[in-house]
Amino acid sequence: MRGLSYYTGPIYEIKVSNEVGTVMAGGRYDRLLAQYGRDAPAVGISVGVDRLATLLEGGKKTHVCLFIASFESTYSHAFKVAEELRAAGVAVETDLHERNLKKQFEYANALKIPYVLVVGEKEVKSGKYTLKNMESGEERLLSLEEVIAHVRGACCCCKG
Repeated sequence: MRGLSYYTGPIYEIKVSNEVGTVMAGGRYDRLLAQYGRDAPAVGISVGVDRLATLLEGGKKTHVCLFIASFESTYSHAFKVAEELRAAGVAVETDLHERNLKKQFEYANALKIPYVLVVGEKEVKSGKYTLKNMESGEERLLSLEEVIAHVRGACCCCKG
């Protein structure tokens, strides 16, 4: 039931492919509006515009070269790292849902993001970050400057 308790009737989900996942979802939720002061029957749908765009682009998942995976304790530092990488011309995405590390890696893998940079306590203290090549599985411990040089040299989205 999509994990949402407000549904009261049929629930639907439109999935075009396993790679892209759900592109539309919704259902019946008659009691939801009562929570906002007006009881009325209701039905709704959400559309994943980014996923529809992926389909239109022929399955290319992203134009992002690097995903920054972090922990709750290093979340703010991860944003600072992302800012520095973007300033250097690296296309970066960060986790905005505070998922655990495994889920962050799964997300990056599903979007075919070529590199994941881990920003943990150890990395923050040492100034060296774990960079994982998602295709080969190779991991390297690099300074931020080395990360920039490596990713800009290897990722077509960041060359330029």
